[in-house]
Amino acid sequence: MWDDGDSDDQPEEEGPCSKLALSIGMMCLGSVALPLSLLALAWNENHFACNNARVLFAESRAVDVGCDSSKVMDKFAFFSCPVIAASLQAYSPCSFNRGMACTDQPPVNFNAPSGKQVVEMYQCVETSCVSANQDKDTSTQVRKCTYRMDWSKQPHLSFSYQHGSAELSHGCPDMYSSGQNPLFPNNLQQGESTDYAQTLLVGNDPNRSFVLGHELLRHLSPDSPVDL
Repeated sequence: MWDDGDSDDQPEEEGPCSKLALSIGMMCLGSVALPLSLLALAWNENHFACNNARVLFAESRAVDVGCDSSKVMDKFAFFSCPVIAASLQAYSPCSFNRGMACTDQPPVNFNAPSGKQVVEMYQCVETSCVSANQDKDTSTQVRKCTYRMDWSKQPHLSFSYQHGSAELSHGCPDMYSSGQNPLFPNNLQQGESTDYAQTLLVGNDPNRSFVLGHELLRHLSPDSPVDL
């Protein structure tokens, strides 16, 4: 006879076939991952080497041609010239918002080779939620969230907020008067919108200036605030 109470449930040890199958699977995974990692490393090294070669070629072959484009023909040229202000693109709200007509624009405009608009709205934002037991004697879980008023580039739908909770009342006291977050205006593109000029003239004389194209201007990211 034996006592079942003295016996412990021991996990079954994997057999040799299972271990062999796992080893073969890891070997196959390694045989695929290693070539891919080497390919990514080779591409990165080649990309770096090509960029470095372009810089060295430009330093050794580029000819300083000044700011007169009429004297430049079939040359690998270098020039450092002032921007002709009259060629800067004029930006206004309708430049970034397709639903806004350009007629009767508000007096908000600036001239630049590129521009960016950031549309944000002050809203009640749900920051974090956790689930915890309601009390020690029950397993019923309740969801508690924290809220705060903040600027956001995207709308926060508040219909799922815990209306009537102390957390919402403390973090967003104005929600009790409005009930919901306001909606973004229909004629404004929410978030960030960026636009680049098609051409830009640089030089001293508009008739003998250099023309920078759209693809080159796309490297001029707008990063300076504009005083309106």
